[in-house]
Amino acid sequence: MINGNRMHLSSHSSHITTDSAINLPDYQKIPSIFNRIIKGNEGGGTMQSGVCLRVLLLAAFTVTITAQKPAPEVFTLTVPNGPILTRLNASVTLPCELSPLFNVEPLEVRWYRSENSNSPALLYKDHKIQEAPVDPRYRGRVSLTGGLERGNVSLTLERVTLEDRGEYVCHVSNERWYEKANVYLSMNVTGSAPVLSVASGGGGQVNVTCSSEGWSPQPKLTWRNKEGTEIKNEQVLFTSDSQGLLSVSSWLLYSPSDSDWLSCTISLSEEEKRESRVLPHKPGAWKEAFIVTLVLSLLLLCALSTVVCILLKHRDQIKLEQSKSETKKLFKVTENSQEKQPVKDGINLQDWRQVKGFQEWGMQTAKETTTQKKCVPKGTFILTYLFII
Repeated sequence: MINGNRMHLSSHSSHITTDSAINLPDYQKIPSIFNRIIKGNEGGGTMQSGVCLRVLLLAAFTVTITAQKPAPEVFTLTVPNGPILTRLNASVTLPCELSPLFNVEPLEVRWYRSENSNSPALLYKDHKIQEAPVDPRYRGRVSLTGGLERGNVSLTLERVTLEDRGEYVCHVSNERWYEKANVYLSMNVTGSAPVLSVASGGGGQVNVTCSSEGWSPQPKLTWRNKEGTEIKNEQVLFTSDSQGLLSVSSWLLYSPSDSDWLSCTISLSEEEKRESRVLPHKPGAWKEAFIVTLVLSLLLLCALSTVVCILLKHRDQIKLEQSKSETKKLFKVTENSQEKQPVKDGINLQDWRQVKGFQEWGMQTAKETTTQKKCVPKGTFILTYLFII
């Protein structure tokens, strides 16, 4: 068995000891040590030879041989062929790996935007990440997370913004050689819900338009009917705003139906999509609906005017009856007083004439009231005119 740096071999009655130390990395000493063991057991018979063979096999399979590869003079970088997709405010890793793999801690690693090499997003030099010169927009948001000792110099970017989209350069160098490779970062941004509008297209068709804005990268626009069948259409237009976000619009000539709706779907993937629907009507249908609505409104107005007129007429009749009743009572009271009291100095006769005149005035007022024109709502004449047209 192996105990520390000393090896003891035991088999029944034989005991073999060697003071030769085995240094695990120094694997070249194993053959010489084994020769010593064999010489010390010459004449020991078959048993000792079998023990030696076991020791040889044990040493071959248990001693770990480690050899550190020297840094090559020439190397290359391996990066993805396509863009790296991410989302707003997420974390993303831009892969970059050396080939062949070796420890790159002594080397210099620089990540920068393709248009700004003098102000890198991250600079690793002299076995540490440098604080300057770096782009202040990336300070506190970037790190090397791949494992430099394994030849991985991938960049991790935290809290991704719209400005982070674009091309990045992975640059690794030493005193004799350098290599660089480009990685493109793309961001999925879901835009607004599609806005649908309908206009007359001529020939009994309608022109349906679908538009949306704020997408990245370029989305896919799909038209479908109510059965879910895709309607092929190549009339799609893309425009870009100041932030690089895309607006998309499409139009479709369609034969309308009273129950067949259309849907417009704009998507980046099955999980990232927006959809809107519309029920296109035949050309001129809105005019018919407007006329029907107008006629119903006029009918309602006419009915309300009639009710108001009837109420006002009824109120006037009540006032007229009250006026007649009060006049008759006053006349009777005055007449009775005139019969009971004598006329003195012509005063009572004058009062009697005033009461008589008041009575005649009340009767004339009642007559004028009863001969007033009938209340006819104006809405009736308007409605009659529309029906004649």
